[in-house]
Amino acid sequence: EQAGQIIEAALDHEWDSELVGWYAECGGTATVRRIERAEKWLKANPRDSVLLLTLGRLCAQQELWGKAQSYLDASVAVEPTWSAHLALAELHDGLGHAVLAHGVLLHVVGGHSARGHAQQGGKENRRQPFHALLLESLIPAWPGPVKTTATNAWSGKQGIAYTPHR
Repeated sequence: EQAGQIIEAALDHEWDSELVGWYAECGGTATVRRIERAEKWLKANPRDSVLLLTLGRLCAQQELWGKAQSYLDASVAVEPTWSAHLALAELHDGLGHAVLAHGVLLHVVGGHSARGHAQQGGKENRRQPFHALLLESLIPAWPGPVKTTATNAWSGKQGIAYTPHR
């Protein structure tokens, strides 16, 4: 909570896009209050992609999925950064939309279409874990997965992650 208050005071004194990016990382239970505060800042900084990304992350923490997606989409529209795309992909993954998550990542890395990767033998593969899709997107000659466990940053759910073997 105290870190959030320090950031708020600093941003009220002088706007700093880089600093607002840390606002979503402050722990505590006052997420709704922090969303309201950030939405006030948005009125003065409507095209700040980092603020939009921060709002998307805060809304995802509060499980306001529609608002989170709207803010993340807006952040990508203003400035298509890797972190905004990754947050959007993680949101889709947390909602069980692995194909959409894969599509977002492929858009960033300039890979193949999500539809082509989602098809296996004529059947759509909606169960392939997000982490496997991420690695497949980033490593063109991926030889196959090695199972490990990982925790989704947004949902906090533990699941299986895949890494390439060497």
